Amino acid sequence: MSYEKLSDFLQLFYSITGEETYEVSGIEIKRSIRNIASGGGVYPTEIFIVNQRIHGLPKGVYHYEVIQEKIALVHPMENTDFNQLQYLFMASQHSKSNIDYQGASFFILFTSVLNKHSFKYQDFGILLSLLEVGEFIHSAYLSCSTLDLGGCVFGGILNDEINKFLDLRNPLHYPVVAMAVGNKA
Repeated sequence: MSYEKLSDFLQLFYSITGEETYEVSGIEIKRSIRNIASGGGVYPTEIFIVNQRIHGLPKGVYHYEVIQEKIALVHPMENTDFNQLQYLFMASQHSKSNIDYQGASFFILFTSVLNKHSFKYQDFGILLSLLEVGEFIHSAYLSCSTLDLGGCVFGGILNDEINKFLDLRNPLHYPVVAMAVGNKA
């Protein structure tokens, strides 16, 4: 897959669609509007892209920074690192799996800072965080369909090990699910 196709995917999947300005106590505040809603505008979901076969982009784990509309390398990978990460993804893979892990162009890691909503919504905030991950998954599937890509979400990941691999410092910043994305066979 080309880097341009990844860019097209990210633009459809999760992007800034506008800006709003409002005033609070005489102070003007500007806020970006995104194509995915979040309870209270908190956005606890964070997206990591794992490049397996995107031409023009070094193998590695990238954080998708939606406000800046860019991906930032957080973990470059040699083949040994990539094999380790594939193991963390495919922990529950078995012969009956219909997901082509090896043929995927990239993987999306959907992570959530599960308590980010809680300051505003108490315990209900955790539910809102998980619902938001569902919105992201829905948007990823719609983006795959629009671009004629194949995509499949899977939960067979070793969450604690991926947390360590990504060096997620908040113990409640939790990898929730992953998605394999690539050209259709």
